[in-house]
Amino acid sequence: MSPPTPLQSLHCARLFDGERLLHDVRLTWSEGHITGLQPDAPRPAGDRRSIGPQWLVSPGLVDLQVNGGGGLMFNDDPSVAGACRIARAHARAGTTSLLLTLITDTRAKASAAQAAVRQALLAAVPGVAGLHLEGPYLQPARKGIHRAEFITTLTDADVARIVAQAMGVPTLLTLAPECARPEQLRQLSDAGIRVFAGHTEARFDQIERAIAEGGLCGVTHLFNAMSQLGPREAGVVGAALRRPELWAGIILDGHHVSVPSADIAWRLRGREHMVLVSDAMAPSGTPQTEFMLQGVRIHVRNGRCEDDAGTLAGAAICLADAVRIGVQQYGLRLEDALYSASVAPARAMGLAHRIGRLQAGAQADLVLWNDALAVGGVLQRGAWAVPVNGPPVSEADR
Repeated sequence: MSPPTPLQSLHCARLFDGERLLHDVRLTWSEGHITGLQPDAPRPAGDRRSIGPQWLVSPGLVDLQVNGGGGLMFNDDPSVAGACRIARAHARAGTTSLLLTLITDTRAKASAAQAAVRQALLAAVPGVAGLHLEGPYLQPARKGIHRAEFITTLTDADVARIVAQAMGVPTLLTLAPECARPEQLRQLSDAGIRVFAGHTEARFDQIERAIAEGGLCGVTHLFNAMSQLGPREAGVVGAALRRPELWAGIILDGHHVSVPSADIAWRLRGREHMVLVSDAMAPSGTPQTEFMLQGVRIHVRNGRCEDDAGTLAGAAICLADAVRIGVQQYGLRLEDALYSASVAPARAMGLAHRIGRLQAGAQADLVLWNDALAVGGVLQRGAWAVPVNGPPVSEADR
């Protein structure tokens, strides 16, 4: 019998546990899981396992929309090796759990992606929490950068295949509700698949019906690639703002959503169901300035990913960048930005019992932030990931 893993601990001068900011907390973990938080714990003199007041400790970030990173698109390598490479790149930037996202492609590619994520979960690949299928059941008029030749209608056979392959794999499916029947959506949601509306021209009443009859529970990248709020038709945006129980993914990279639009959304909805996502593409976590997306050259210009025609093509950020930009450019409260990048996405996927919070029983995932909201260290499943600046902890704990 192997000896038990020794208890490890950090004393944190400032810690956001997922709900509130705490001071002088001793966090302990063992075998990759948090064993306890002791508030108002005295800091022992000379303890090197201590995070001083220059750092804020938060839960590890949870990203529901990661198309790529580390120089790789998941569409180009839907394998366990590809999943590892992308997850590792994002872990270095504070994202300790993510949904690998396959954008519109062939049915065979979708099956390969589902198989790869299943294998990655069975192998306990750090960072891999599930799969996001963005398409191919989209509205062609709202396709954005998605390739039109791969967009198709959702069939009953597709529903059966997706349900069968999603068993045991946390799955989010983005589709256009007007291109599917409510009973199909209900089959998907009853199987535990989170169904979000995206790349859609749906009317307000179609969204209401999809919620009531189909179990639709969210929208993908609010304001982008969806019908807008107007004088006689409220559209998907109006439904999302009026139905705050819908999870609303939103990309705060300074390009996808304006400051006033984001402010309206947070004022109307609060933080509870607002989910920060990165929509990260291959260059995320690298200095790359261009990449290929299904045969199309995409340029990264001032942090904006776009094709030669100027069409937005995801983002070149990691989720920590969205937190920083959300606070510094969009005016979010730090606690709200952190909540929307950790607790909210974990809750949206039904995973809040093990990720997204610093609480006993959860995975030992945390991020260290300096006053400029740069990531200074990342703990993932109880082991220190490659830090950006190097957290002030004992080398024995790395």
